[in-house]
Amino acid sequence: MNRLLVVARIAPIALLVACDAPVATDAGRADVPTRIDAGPIDALADALDVAAIDVIDVAEDAPVEDAALDVVVSDALSDTGVDARPPLRIPHSASVLVGIIGTGQSLSVGATSTPALTTRQRYENVRLRDMGTPPLYDGVGDRLSLVPLVEPVRSDVSGGTQLYPNNIAGETPHGAMAHELSFDAVRRAGVQFATAHIVVGESGRPMDFIRRGGTGRAYASSIYETTALTMLARNEARRFEVGAVILTHGESDWNNSNYATAVRALADAYRMDIPSITMQRSEIPLIHSQQGTFPGQVGRGQSTLLQWQASVENRGVVILSGPKYQMEYSADRIHLTAAGSRSLGIAYARAYAQTMFEGRPWRPLEPIAARRVGAEVEVEFHVPSPPLAWEDSIPQPHTTSHPTTGAPPTIWARGRGFELEQAGRAITIQSVTIRGNVVVISPATPLSPGDFSVRYAMTQDAPGFTGGTPWARAGQLRDSDPYVGHDRVTVMAAVTERSNIVRVTSGSLDGHATRALVRGAGLPPSGAVVTAATGAMLTLASPWSGPSGTVPIEVQSDQRNYAVHFEIVGR
Repeated sequence: MNRLLVVARIAPIALLVACDAPVATDAGRADVPTRIDAGPIDALADALDVAAIDVIDVAEDAPVEDAALDVVVSDALSDTGVDARPPLRIPHSASVLVGIIGTGQSLSVGATSTPALTTRQRYENVRLRDMGTPPLYDGVGDRLSLVPLVEPVRSDVSGGTQLYPNNIAGETPHGAMAHELSFDAVRRAGVQFATAHIVVGESGRPMDFIRRGGTGRAYASSIYETTALTMLARNEARRFEVGAVILTHGESDWNNSNYATAVRALADAYRMDIPSITMQRSEIPLIHSQQGTFPGQVGRGQSTLLQWQASVENRGVVILSGPKYQMEYSADRIHLTAAGSRSLGIAYARAYAQTMFEGRPWRPLEPIAARRVGAEVEVEFHVPSPPLAWEDSIPQPHTTSHPTTGAPPTIWARGRGFELEQAGRAITIQSVTIRGNVVVISPATPLSPGDFSVRYAMTQDAPGFTGGTPWARAGQLRDSDPYVGHDRVTVMAAVTERSNIVRVTSGSLDGHATRALVRGAGLPPSGAVVTAATGAMLTLASPWSGPSGTVPIEVQSDQRNYAVHFEIVGR
């Protein structure tokens, strides 16, 4: 299929800006960043003018990414409740190209998420490509076109150097988000839906760098790509609209008490600036997720709590997809693996689809209220897919001693992630139980009169970065969502009755490893989580209860909803 290529003759504007010091190469740390003089970068989008472009045809053998189809997932096992969800009402016609802007810091650009998994495009999802002369994507002689979206995004430039366009380090959440939206639209509505993705995050950068008028390139670069995509769509007799902004961020602002306000300000900036370019009337929600690894020391991080509060205080404008503690972390215990990044992308897609296609604003598994009932404390939850359950494959927090700190804490050891405090004093938890959509906390001693605080997955007991470890800010509370995403694969496996070990005998695991969810006839209906993986051998959290033999099993990312990090006051 021929593609349209835009040759932009743009006035000289310096997108590549001078730095006072070399940019740090460690994309994983939120150290005090080098200050960047952005200069005239905000004028870049203004330089893109319809009158200043030529449109030419591109031959079919143009050097674009491979758009061949992946192997479609098998339906060998019975489908789950995903198809029973409300029908999709996709508001866009085929003449509208929907954009997704992705910003944030290292997890937004795939730091350590290698090798990439989404290397082929199944649908018609795209991204912008510059085939001009280096430096690329700088507004000077850009030759811009739409090419299939694959990971790593923007493979035509070197990546991992933090600043756009060289900001991509590995598998971002966008490849999976794009595939999931297209997969969901075909499966549930029988229509094609494609997105164009703008990925501008900057590793290790706080909000002051990525906000409108910030000292980095992220915001201005997103405006630049939005303007270019608007013109490309116009030249194909289509409209371009931005569907959402995806924010994967918060580590560098872990101690920023104004972080919730900054998130809303970023959302408002895009809601104001984007429609003036695209002329759209549709809303542009900001969808984000919680960080749970910084500051990498004993205690808590403010941004984690404020990310949840921003979604509560700005319903429909700021949407929280959920936490990330249940996903697969890399060896640095900060970033996600490629499988973890793919899982995050599917979570973003689900929040977007429910909000924009079903007309039901997404809410994660989150608390509604805490109250004292006799000697107990009850925490009521909004539960996306009842019933609530405990996920024992996640190590129970506050129980395991760290090699460098000695004995473990015992005050909240039975809390499954819940923490109880009154008047600044930690209260020992005797037990926690689930009753419908309520978690009942039984203190070891009665609370005194007055207010008390309930926290969940907020406090780290050991120094260092702990994502995915027994010392992480995590918890075991989840719902029972049966959602099946596009990453499901069906493989044949050798199983042994009453054994937790399964060995894949044929079929590809497609990048699935620890924290993947396995379903099969000899496992609980909700499935079992992979707790260890060595090649084709998987260790499951639950033993195989059926007879020994070779059977089909389904492997996918775990898309059940896990409780958000939170702190609330009860009385």
